[in-house]
Amino acid sequence: MQPSQSCTLRVSNSIADTKRDSGYGQTLFIDASGVLSNFGSAPTGIPRVERFLVEAALADPNKGIKVVRFDRRRRAYRELSALERRQLRSDNDSMYFDIIRHLARQVAGNRGLTLLYFTINLLLRTYRFCRRMFVHLWAWRTRNINPETGTVLLSNSIVLGSVLTGAMEIKGRKAFICHDLIPVVRPELAIDLAHAGRFSKNVRQIIQSGATVLCTSDTSLAMLAALARDENILPGRVMQFPMPSILYERAKNSGRLSRIVGCEPFVIYCSTIEARKNHFLLAQVWQRAIEEGIKLPKLVCIGNWGWGIDDLAKYLRDRPMLSDQLVFTGPVSDDRLIEYYRGAIFGVMPSRIEGWGYCASECLDFGIPVIISTDPGLREATRGLMPAIEPDDCASWYAEIRRMSDDSTYRSSLCRRIENEYRPISSGSTWVQIKDLFHSTPRDWKSGETSEPVARPSLTVVISTLEQPGDVTRNVQGLAKQVQAICGELIIVTGAPDDFSPPPEGIRVHRIPEATVFDCRLAALTIAAADIVAMTEDHCIHSDNWCARILENFSGRPNLALLGGAVSNGSTRRLQDLMNYWMTFATFAPGQVTAKHPCIAQFIVRLSAIEVPQKPGELESSIIEKVRGIPNAIYIDPELKVRHDQSRGFWNTFVAHFHNGRATAGFSTRRVRAKDHSLWKSLYWSLSDSRAHLRSTAGAFRSGNKPISSIAGYLVLISPLVAAHAVGEFVGYHSGPGRSAHLLG
Repeated sequence: MQPSQSCTLRVSNSIADTKRDSGYGQTLFIDASGVLSNFGSAPTGIPRVERFLVEAALADPNKGIKVVRFDRRRRAYRELSALERRQLRSDNDSMYFDIIRHLARQVAGNRGLTLLYFTINLLLRTYRFCRRMFVHLWAWRTRNINPETGTVLLSNSIVLGSVLTGAMEIKGRKAFICHDLIPVVRPELAIDLAHAGRFSKNVRQIIQSGATVLCTSDTSLAMLAALARDENILPGRVMQFPMPSILYERAKNSGRLSRIVGCEPFVIYCSTIEARKNHFLLAQVWQRAIEEGIKLPKLVCIGNWGWGIDDLAKYLRDRPMLSDQLVFTGPVSDDRLIEYYRGAIFGVMPSRIEGWGYCASECLDFGIPVIISTDPGLREATRGLMPAIEPDDCASWYAEIRRMSDDSTYRSSLCRRIENEYRPISSGSTWVQIKDLFHSTPRDWKSGETSEPVARPSLTVVISTLEQPGDVTRNVQGLAKQVQAICGELIIVTGAPDDFSPPPEGIRVHRIPEATVFDCRLAALTIAAADIVAMTEDHCIHSDNWCARILENFSGRPNLALLGGAVSNGSTRRLQDLMNYWMTFATFAPGQVTAKHPCIAQFIVRLSAIEVPQKPGELESSIIEKVRGIPNAIYIDPELKVRHDQSRGFWNTFVAHFHNGRATAGFSTRRVRAKDHSLWKSLYWSLSDSRAHLRSTAGAFRSGNKPISSIAGYLVLISPLVAAHAVGEFVGYHSGPGRSAHLLG
């Protein structure tokens, strides 16, 4: 679904003004009402996202972020009790999951146990009700919270519930997450028409109040645009954030990402069992396989039994042989769900309509292919990498499932595609962006055509070059995917003449014809939309988690203004390439990182913490000088790695170091401030720099436990380039940078 041209609703990826108004006032309040009321239920889909937000807020050291709960009796937000905090920091009640899962399996296979199932289920629900009442009694001593000076991110249970009016009456800004608007778009697929009507009424009430809307996908954004167009509603601020790979991170942190081999092959579908999810089609596919004598892997359906499934239940009752092929587990704990993903050979998700489709993205997180319907939300969740079939085309689904089951080569090719083109999104980077979204500059919606509410990118990655963007793009495809995964922006700033070629897809191009790389780097700081700007080079290859680790560093280090990392060598075949690497990056080499300041291979700054230099060439030296005295403002992360791939040829290597030395010295703050540029002063400075460079290089090798003989050998190896660089510095200090900056690429 696409928004009409008369009411365009989109999220901007740029900011025109660097002066920002606080988007959420003094405090951001995360409403934990839904998470607490559903405590003991499987945290899948929307509940999983809400639990992630609450846990991230509780762990965030920022005092301007608080977790609250709406108290229906008080008609006010209150602080959490100690018991509620313990609940939020603990795992869910897995006993409840396991019993329901076991009974659901028994009921699916033997309808005679229905009475037993509902009896035990009633007892468990009674237990949960009593526990909830105890929580309310425990909370009588908690204080009310006045969110008047901040923003409350409403829980989904408040948005859908009858208490919304009471929550909206409380003073302060409001925000809510738009996962989808399916009850508005397809009311026949809702729980019932009453639910669809209540949902539509509540959503309209929130939007008309001017609340901030956070969309989880382009698909949910399009649904919101259609509602705004059809109902002539003008929302306040609309923003979007990337959906994190929450379950994947849990598995990664516990060391459970490897595949489980040796078990009976099965197919996975994790979703509430309801009409919209289209389990009926899958039942028809497996029934056809039985009738034709085809052995398909078992289908494991994980999730609660929902609504609109009378036809499915009757179909299963009338075909008892399906009970051996379709396994309904009921809700399961996260740990158990991880085991299912690790053991499945592929997934299926034939939903009719989705806002995102967590099962599909989770399959890719765990490296297994998934067959999806042609719904836009599922295509977006899988980034267009997986086979998609119309949700009512049973014959095509049957053929694709058979192919995926029988053709291991086909499955392996899809697995390789996932490995090469898909990267999970870290919850840390998502949390950083959500906080930053609330800081972005608000703009008003106007009649006729909406304005562009700003969603500030989480990170701007800049490549400064003298090459054409098309030549650079071939080397940064992996980096571009990383930037896209964290909803950042990638900019190529080039001094090459305009060849009038279209910009590469998903990459901003900024041209400064005849500019030097120093000009390009300075310009990058003025056009970057994000507060965190990572500058790198066109001949660097970045580690798979490079962007995410940058965000994690800045998130965990509130005073950090300047970040660097390790640089490995990708050019080792020629002697001059080894000389070039060890001359330039000895103090950044993995295993012996001793550098005190970052290098331009990865020079990452927080713009709000620095003063942007005014002249080209002053970028590194002036920024380092201004933040050097601030505690914890500079950090070199040994695990933040890039690989330096560059080979210039023998003589060109010496020429490059001469020009680098001249440009560096000519633009240096030392020369700019000094009045004496005499031959003797210039010679003294260049020799001092060379001695300091050799000393720091030797120190790096000593930290890497190299023997003295090896250190001496490395110093002899780089000494010709040190000399070339020193000559360049001497000329630069005495006569200025000249044209050297234009000759560096």
